[in-house]
Amino acid sequence: MKKQRKPLSELATVMENFPQVLKNVRTSSQIDVNHIPDFAATVRGLEQKLGDTGRILVRPSGTESLIRVMVEGQDESVIQAMADELCAMVSKADLG
Repeated sequence: MKKQRKPLSELATVMENFPQVLKNVRTSSQIDVNHIPDFAATVRGLEQKLGDTGRILVRPSGTESLIRVMVEGQDESVIQAMADELCAMVSKADLG
Protein backbone atom coordinates (compact mmCIF):
# COMPACT_ATOMS: atom_id res chain seq x y z
CA MET A 1 0.00 0.00 0.00
CA LYS A 2 2.72 2.36 1.00
CA LYS A 3 4.96 1.37 -1.90
CA GLN A 4 2.19 1.71 -4.49
CA ARG A 5 0.60 4.73 -2.76
CA LYS A 6 -2.84 3.20 -3.18
CA PRO A 7 -5.49 2.20 -0.65
CA LEU A 8 -6.01 -1.47 0.12
CA SER A 9 -9.47 -1.37 -1.45
CA GLU A 10 -7.93 -0.44 -4.79
CA LEU A 11 -5.15 -3.02 -4.57
CA ALA A 12 -7.60 -5.77 -3.62
CA THR A 13 -9.52 -5.39 -6.88
CA VAL A 14 -6.79 -7.29 -8.73
CA MET A 15 -7.31 -10.37 -6.54
CA GLU A 16 -9.61 -13.08 -7.84
CA ASN A 17 -11.50 -15.12 -5.23
CA PHE A 18 -11.81 -18.86 -5.85
CA PRO A 19 -14.20 -21.37 -4.28
CA GLN A 20 -12.88 -23.26 -1.28
CA VAL A 21 -13.92 -26.63 0.12
CA LEU A 22 -13.24 -27.33 3.80
CA LYS A 23 -13.80 -30.80 5.24
CA ASN A 24 -13.01 -32.48 8.54
CA VAL A 25 -12.42 -36.22 8.77
CA ARG A 26 -13.00 -37.52 12.28
CA THR A 27 -10.59 -40.32 13.18
CA SER A 28 -10.41 -42.81 16.03
CA SER A 29 -7.02 -41.40 17.03
CA GLN A 30 -4.46 -38.90 15.78
CA ILE A 31 -3.28 -39.96 12.31
CA ASP A 32 -0.11 -38.87 10.58
CA VAL A 33 -1.11 -38.49 6.93
CA ASN A 34 2.55 -38.98 5.98
CA HIS A 35 2.11 -42.65 6.91
CA ILE A 36 -0.89 -43.18 4.60
CA PRO A 37 0.32 -45.09 1.51
CA ASP A 38 0.34 -42.94 -1.64
CA PHE A 39 -1.24 -39.96 0.19
CA ALA A 40 1.62 -37.52 -0.47
CA ALA A 41 1.82 -38.62 -4.12
CA THR A 42 -1.94 -38.12 -4.49
CA VAL A 43 -1.72 -34.62 -3.02
CA ARG A 44 1.15 -33.76 -5.36
CA GLY A 45 -0.80 -35.05 -8.36
CA LEU A 46 -3.87 -33.03 -7.41
CA GLU A 47 -1.73 -29.93 -6.87
CA GLN A 48 -0.30 -30.38 -10.35
CA LYS A 49 -3.83 -30.51 -11.78
CA LEU A 50 -4.66 -27.25 -9.98
CA GLY A 51 -1.45 -25.62 -11.15
CA ASP A 52 -1.22 -21.96 -10.16
CA THR A 53 -4.98 -21.65 -9.83
CA GLY A 54 -5.47 -23.44 -6.53
CA ARG A 55 -3.99 -24.99 -3.43
CA ILE A 56 -4.40 -27.91 -1.06
CA LEU A 57 -3.83 -27.94 2.68
CA VAL A 58 -4.12 -31.09 4.80
CA ARG A 59 -3.34 -30.94 8.50
CA PRO A 60 -4.29 -32.59 11.76
CA SER A 61 -6.38 -30.70 14.25
CA GLY A 62 -4.37 -29.59 17.23
CA THR A 63 -7.17 -30.35 19.68
CA GLU A 64 -9.30 -33.15 18.21
CA SER A 65 -8.80 -36.51 16.51
CA LEU A 66 -9.51 -35.27 13.03
CA ILE A 67 -7.79 -34.30 9.82
CA ARG A 68 -8.67 -30.99 8.19
CA VAL A 69 -8.71 -30.90 4.38
CA MET A 70 -8.90 -27.63 2.41
CA VAL A 71 -8.92 -27.45 -1.38
CA GLU A 72 -9.18 -24.16 -3.24
CA GLY A 73 -9.50 -23.71 -7.01
CA GLN A 74 -11.46 -22.29 -9.92
CA ASP A 75 -13.94 -25.12 -10.50
CA GLU A 76 -16.03 -26.01 -7.45
CA SER A 77 -17.01 -29.47 -8.71
CA VAL A 78 -13.36 -30.34 -9.35
CA ILE A 79 -12.15 -29.19 -5.94
CA GLN A 80 -15.08 -30.96 -4.24
CA ALA A 81 -14.04 -34.22 -5.92
CA MET A 82 -10.42 -33.66 -4.87
CA ALA A 83 -11.39 -33.03 -1.25
CA ASP A 84 -13.62 -36.12 -1.27
CA GLU A 85 -10.77 -38.25 -2.63
CA LEU A 86 -8.37 -37.10 0.10
CA CYS A 87 -10.98 -37.55 2.83
CA ALA A 88 -11.70 -41.08 1.59
CA MET A 89 -8.02 -41.94 1.81
CA VAL A 90 -7.87 -40.68 5.41
CA SER A 91 -11.05 -42.59 6.36
CA LYS A 92 -9.74 -45.79 4.79
CA ALA A 93 -6.43 -45.47 6.65
CA ASP A 94 -8.30 -44.97 9.93
CA LEU A 95 -10.25 -48.20 9.39
CA GLY A 96 -7.13 -50.15 8.45
